[in-house]
Amino acid sequence: MTPQSGGVSIVEDNTSGHRLSYVATLADYAVRSGREVTICLPAKGWATPEAQVHLSGIHGRVGRYNLSATASPEAIRSLAQHLNSAVVIIPDGDSLLASPSFYFTRIRHTQVNVLIMREPQTLSWRDPGSIKSMAKKWALRIARRKRGVSIYTLTSALSPTLRTDQVPDPITLTTNVDLVRSFRETHHMRSEIIWVGVVGGISARKNVGIIAQALTLIPGRSFGLLLAGRVDPAYRAELAHEVQILKNRGIPIVHRDETLSTADLDTAIAAVDVIALAHSNEGPSGILGKAVAASTPVVAAGATSLRRDVAGLKGSIWVPLQANAIAKAFSTIEVQAAETDFYHDGDLFARRLLQGSSEDFSRTTGSAGDTVNMLDE
Repeated sequence: MTPQSGGVSIVEDNTSGHRLSYVATLADYAVRSGREVTICLPAKGWATPEAQVHLSGIHGRVGRYNLSATASPEAIRSLAQHLNSAVVIIPDGDSLLASPSFYFTRIRHTQVNVLIMREPQTLSWRDPGSIKSMAKKWALRIARRKRGVSIYTLTSALSPTLRTDQVPDPITLTTNVDLVRSFRETHHMRSEIIWVGVVGGISARKNVGIIAQALTLIPGRSFGLLLAGRVDPAYRAELAHEVQILKNRGIPIVHRDETLSTADLDTAIAAVDVIALAHSNEGPSGILGKAVAASTPVVAAGATSLRRDVAGLKGSIWVPLQANAIAKAFSTIEVQAAETDFYHDGDLFARRLLQGSSEDFSRTTGSAGDTVNMLDE
């Protein structure tokens, strides 16, 4: 890639979950583009398991900056001036929209590119979340008029069309047949068992209890459950109870309670026969995209965004967030390769957030709300 001028600062004050994988994707692309990169985290964030896993591949290639507090608009302005940043990227910018000072704080001579990870949904006025969603929509409209700021929203990696204000969830897959074979052998995942996987950070929102109940309702077929990913401490006791119920019913369990490297996460997804995604949170699912890349079928339940994304996949299914419906899906799904014609990799995600409003979108030029067909790219 042709080197480009100007330092890039990537700011993330929440190191939990998968957020630092986005930071790593952005940093790697920027370094490959010839940019000088500084990653800005809370001082304690560098020692977290997530940082050790996700940022290990870019150590020595980027600078480090310790945030003294949360990534408030004032803190962002201070670090931009201190680091002389040409571009500041906020990969999890939802909280900024709720900060009144964001709309009045100007950062001179710096382009600020903000990713909104949870785009507000159009809800019925009867829905309890309708007022909050409407407020977020208005906040986005105002923020997009702010000089020197580009606002993007995260969308599914499986979408064949993108608005020019959207960024696709980056999909990468770093595993191979030998790693998958070794994983199954190490964890004694017998081939006569149909293995259901719940992977990534495991918290109450993943509804393992409903999935576990579904597995107890399936007659005549042998199923096992793989739980792979760090368990939220607040959920650990409840999860242990659900796991014990399955063990008492004779259902095999493989449980890896740790922050997985990208390669280990990808291998776990490829090693199971079906991925279970059972949650009501709206928004793109990185696990779904990885499952498609790994040709692993998916049983999805709950969120309408999951329903929309799964609709175009062969070998996968969406059902309501109910144990009986999930059990029926497990019992009828064909264990075969999931297929799709298209998904986005990490470079488009990073390129849009790095270059912001200065990017030459070529055939994708347009204002917010314009739709472009990425299959022609």
